Amino acid sequence: MNTRRLLCLLLGWFVSTRDPIANADSVNARGIIYTSLIRVIATPTNYEGKEVRLIGYVVVGFEHSALYLSRDDAEHSNRESSVWIDEPAKSAKIDPMKQGFACVVGTFHSAGSEGVGHMGLWPGELTNITLLVRAPKATLPP
Repeated sequence: MNTRRLLCLLLGWFVSTRDPIANADSVNARGIIYTSLIRVIATPTNYEGKEVRLIGYVVVGFEHSALYLSRDDAEHSNRESSVWIDEPAKSAKIDPMKQGFACVVGTFHSAGSEGVGHMGLWPGELTNITLLVRAPKATLPP
C-alpha cells in the first residue's frame, strides 16, 4: 500500500472518531439527535444544549420527574442512571402517565457538580420538553 493511500485512510479514521455523534446517533430533519440515555449520561458534554430524543422509564410525580434507564433503576431511585425532566411546554405533545416506558424530546443540560431537579439530586436534565409519549413495544421475531 502506498504512503498516500495509507495517510488518507488514517486521516479518515481519525476524523470519524473525533465526531462525538458519528457512527452512533442519527439526526432528523429538525436537528433532533436520536440517541440513548446511556450515551447522554456517559458523555454529557457531547449533548450539552442540544435537542435529543431519548427512550427510557419515566416517573412523573410530586418532586420527582425523571427518565431512567430501566424500571429497576426507577424503583430503586438510581438517580445516577437518570436525568431530571423539566415541566413540558404547554404546546408539547404529552401522553398522561405517572410511569412507564416513554419517548421524550427535550434539550439536554449537564448539571456538573451542582446537580439539578428536586434538591439537586440528578446529574442532568431535559428542558423545553416538546414530546413525552408512551414508547411503542418492539415487535420481536418469534
